[in-house]
Amino acid sequence: MAAATRLISRLTLVTGGGSGIGRAVCQRFASEGASVVVADVSEESANETLGSLSGDLRGQVHMAAVVDVSSKESIKKLVTSIQV
Repeated sequence: MAAATRLISRLTLVTGGGSGIGRAVCQRFASEGASVVVADVSEESANETLGSLSGDLRGQVHMAAVVDVSSKESIKKLVTSIQV
Protein backbone atom coordinates (compact mmCIF):
# COMPACT_ATOMS: atom_id res chain seq x y z
CA MET A 1 0.00 0.00 0.00
CA ALA A 2 1.35 3.42 -0.92
CA ALA A 3 2.19 5.73 1.97
CA ALA A 4 0.08 8.50 0.43
CA THR A 5 -3.11 6.48 0.84
CA ARG A 6 -2.63 4.27 3.87
CA LEU A 7 -4.79 6.49 6.11
CA ILE A 8 -7.72 7.06 3.74
CA SER A 9 -11.04 6.72 5.61
CA ARG A 10 -9.30 7.35 8.94
CA LEU A 11 -10.12 10.19 11.29
CA THR A 12 -7.32 11.67 13.36
CA LEU A 13 -7.54 14.11 16.26
CA VAL A 14 -4.36 16.03 17.01
CA THR A 15 -4.26 18.12 20.18
CA GLY A 16 -1.75 20.94 20.04
CA GLY A 17 -2.14 20.86 16.26
CA GLY A 18 -1.82 24.61 15.92
CA SER A 19 1.97 24.72 15.88
CA GLY A 20 5.26 22.88 16.14
CA ILE A 21 5.21 19.09 16.29
CA GLY A 22 1.40 19.03 16.38
CA ARG A 23 1.22 20.97 13.10
CA ALA A 24 3.75 18.63 11.49
CA VAL A 25 1.74 15.60 12.65
CA CYS A 26 -1.45 17.08 11.17
CA GLN A 27 0.28 17.72 7.86
CA ARG A 28 1.73 14.21 7.73
CA PHE A 29 -1.59 12.53 8.55
CA ALA A 30 -3.35 14.62 5.89
CA SER A 31 -0.68 13.81 3.30
CA GLU A 32 -1.29 10.11 3.96
CA GLY A 33 -5.03 10.43 3.40
CA ALA A 34 -6.51 10.92 6.87
CA SER A 35 -9.18 13.43 7.74
CA VAL A 36 -7.72 15.62 10.48
CA VAL A 37 -9.25 17.47 13.41
CA VAL A 38 -6.78 20.20 14.37
CA ALA A 39 -7.41 20.87 18.06
CA ASP A 40 -5.65 23.77 19.76
CA VAL A 41 -6.28 26.34 22.46
CA SER A 42 -5.60 29.06 19.87
CA GLU A 43 -8.27 29.37 17.19
CA GLU A 44 -5.93 31.38 14.97
CA SER A 45 -3.18 28.74 15.13
CA ALA A 46 -5.61 25.88 14.53
CA ASN A 47 -6.98 27.67 11.46
CA GLU A 48 -3.45 28.34 10.14
CA THR A 49 -2.70 24.63 10.35
CA LEU A 50 -6.05 23.81 8.79
CA GLY A 51 -5.16 26.02 5.83
CA SER A 52 -1.90 24.16 5.30
CA LEU A 53 -3.46 20.68 5.04
CA SER A 54 -3.78 18.85 1.76
CA GLY A 55 -7.30 17.68 1.08
CA ASP A 56 -7.18 16.30 -2.40
CA LEU A 57 -7.64 12.61 -1.57
CA ARG A 58 -11.07 11.03 -1.67
CA GLY A 59 -13.23 11.57 1.37
CA GLN A 60 -10.88 13.89 3.23
CA VAL A 61 -12.56 16.48 5.42
CA HIS A 62 -10.52 18.52 7.87
CA MET A 63 -11.70 20.78 10.66
CA ALA A 64 -10.23 23.09 13.28
CA ALA A 65 -11.46 23.10 16.85
CA VAL A 66 -10.68 25.27 19.85
CA VAL A 67 -10.08 23.04 22.85
CA ASP A 68 -8.42 23.31 26.25
CA VAL A 69 -7.24 19.81 27.13
CA SER A 70 -7.16 20.73 30.82
CA SER A 71 -10.95 21.26 30.78
CA LYS A 72 -13.27 18.26 30.89
CA GLU A 73 -16.12 20.34 29.46
CA SER A 74 -13.95 21.55 26.57
CA ILE A 75 -13.02 17.95 25.71
CA LYS A 76 -16.65 16.84 25.93
CA LYS A 77 -17.71 19.68 23.60
CA LEU A 78 -15.00 18.74 21.11
CA VAL A 79 -15.89 15.05 21.03
CA THR A 80 -19.60 15.72 20.55
CA SER A 81 -18.92 18.26 17.77
CA ILE A 82 -16.93 15.89 15.54
CA GLN A 83 -19.03 14.67 12.62
CA VAL A 84 -18.03 11.18 11.56
